[in-house]
Amino acid sequence: MPEIVTFLSRQAAPADVVVGLSNGGFGGFHARLLAALRDRTA
Repeated sequence: MPEIVTFLSRQAAPADVVVGLSNGGFGGFHARLLAALRDRTA
């Protein structure tokens, strides 16, 4: 899972829409992705 977060945080452009669908917590994926995207602009 960390590979998905790393890939998306590197590839997503400012106007892109990233949708993460899951039927559960998915190991904190959503929070980790948001943090990674926020950190790259800081």
